[in-house]
Amino acid sequence: MRWQAAGRLEVDLLVDRSVQRPPLFSEMVHGLIPANRYSSLRLELTDGRRAFIPAVPLANQFDLEAHGRLTVEAPRALFIERIKDPGALSRHLVSGQYQFVKTPVLPHAVTGSFSVADRVVEKTGSMRALQIETRFVNLLCRVKEEPYLEVTATMDRGRFTKENARRLPRAIRVALALLASQEVWLMESSVERGRCTYIEVAKKPTPVVLTFLSMFPELDMTVPAGLFWALVQRLVKPSKEQWIIERASEHMMAANQQPTWYGRKLMVGTWLEAALRSYYEKPLSRPNQSWTVEKGLKDFQEHYLGSAWKAVKNDVLRSFSRIRHSTAHPDWVPTPAERDNPATAQEMADLQLLSWFYGRMVLALAGVAGLKPEVPTF
Repeated sequence: MRWQAAGRLEVDLLVDRSVQRPPLFSEMVHGLIPANRYSSLRLELTDGRRAFIPAVPLANQFDLEAHGRLTVEAPRALFIERIKDPGALSRHLVSGQYQFVKTPVLPHAVTGSFSVADRVVEKTGSMRALQIETRFVNLLCRVKEEPYLEVTATMDRGRFTKENARRLPRAIRVALALLASQEVWLMESSVERGRCTYIEVAKKPTPVVLTFLSMFPELDMTVPAGLFWALVQRLVKPSKEQWIIERASEHMMAANQQPTWYGRKLMVGTWLEAALRSYYEKPLSRPNQSWTVEKGLKDFQEHYLGSAWKAVKNDVLRSFSRIRHSTAHPDWVPTPAERDNPATAQEMADLQLLSWFYGRMVLALAGVAGLKPEVPTF
């Protein structure tokens, strides 16, 4: 087992050729396993820990007959350690290590010594931080050294389940990625649950910083504590809203990485319909002639945003229609001038408005009230 500097885990599994292998191995050797077939690995380590590697693709592995081993590159891995004396803890203990592409501005400053989870953290001087203190949660995010962030948190066991505690590091990652308009690498997370500590490491994602596709351009890479905590609270508990918020972050990061202008337009233009169909459960597999994107957006505006958003909603719908029309009927024979500058001013404005509005939808789904229809100047 090797952890590469590039941020990926590689595991070599030796195969005993004297043991009769199940048919699956033969199918794998001869390339008969389809790309959508996955398995998981459960390992007993020599130091007594256990490891679990989920979602390992079975296709395109080493030839087991020739090499006698299987090499797996894992996107993430979970290590489980037994706690010798867990005691009677009333709170889940959670920690995480994160890496930014560009360090955002955090709203609080911490000086001297401070404690989280009854553990005193010593620091000379002042550092930027984000601190949440409620009756049930004590959470501290602090920039130890740019571009790295350390998170320590406790969660009341009576209010939050073990699954909520396990989801907290990922929830923090998604909230930071959305508000800071960039991909955030959750390098390592640790959760003390019952008699075990669960440590998860993950592969480093492609560095991405959202520019004109930012959902929160007005924040200018600052992370407001109130918005951050609203997102985290929604994301730690599985729900339809949580699922759509996570897809928003993934989708916009992927849109920013598209190599062509057409690809970016296509991805940004599709998210509105996908989110509304997901929320109102109107999949294309069950056609409903009475439902349209216009009706879904109107219902969303009335339920979440209020009547003051009617004019902005209409502008968003027009931008959506123009972008979707241009991607549905593409002109791939540009003039020389268009080759140099493929983005028209109208297309740029439409994409910026849609991206910004997606941010308001995310906040609304997170339960943020009183959102104002104040479209920034792009």
